[in-house]
Amino acid sequence: MNGSLEGQRIVITRDSSAIESTAETIRRRGGIPIACPMILIHPPKDTQALDEAIRRLSQFDWIFFTSANSVRYLWKRLIELDCAPIIPELVQCAVIGPATRCELEAHGIQPAFAAERFTGASFFEEFARRFAINDRKIFLPLSNIAHRTLPDLLNKHGANVTEAVTYCNDPARQIPDDVLRQIKEKEIDWVLFTSSSTACNFCNLFAKTPQLKTHFRAASIGPSTSATLREHGIEPAVEAETHTIDGLLDAIAAHS
Repeated sequence: MNGSLEGQRIVITRDSSAIESTAETIRRRGGIPIACPMILIHPPKDTQALDEAIRRLSQFDWIFFTSANSVRYLWKRLIELDCAPIIPELVQCAVIGPATRCELEAHGIQPAFAAERFTGASFFEEFARRFAINDRKIFLPLSNIAHRTLPDLLNKHGANVTEAVTYCNDPARQIPDDVLRQIKEKEIDWVLFTSSSTACNFCNLFAKTPQLKTHFRAASIGPSTSATLREHGIEPAVEAETHTIDGLLDAIAAHS
């Protein structure tokens, strides 16, 4: 069938909360999903900065969502604080990527801007071509390991940026024994890397056994993830043209 992954054994390195949806997509296309969460997503312990930003949401011109988790965990905290309306009517929302857009739309909000490319620098360039930045009040709900590219560019061009850690992205402590065994025995066809953090955490756990990096093919969701893999000595066999799970699986199907 078109786009088939028939018989391919595919390791998923996403957070455990996102693994099943990816696994189901792989199964529908004939592949065999294998769970190997390399990141742990959870709310921050210290919510003071986030709570302060939430209490003055109506003062912002824009909220920039850079991941589906930034939407998901902001909403979680909004509900916990019993805030209504969820997003003030005059505050506009901007998103990176289709998954982020879908998460926002699931809460009944259409983004005023959606970037066509999925890096912080590209997001900024596209946004700046269409909207004023100087003196705009922008809220960035971010992870604890977010790249500085986007907030630094916004600040450099005169925006009034408020950042708050909205969720934490922590590394997994080990690769599951069964997954490690299958890699050692060359039973794995592909390892999916859906972010730089999944790539970095996975590779770090191979630091003492670098020879195992040749026992599988790496599939990267986009340029930033590919760059991280190369920094750790792994050349991606495929990189998704469309930086989504479906785009990543399409790339694998075309290569296989």
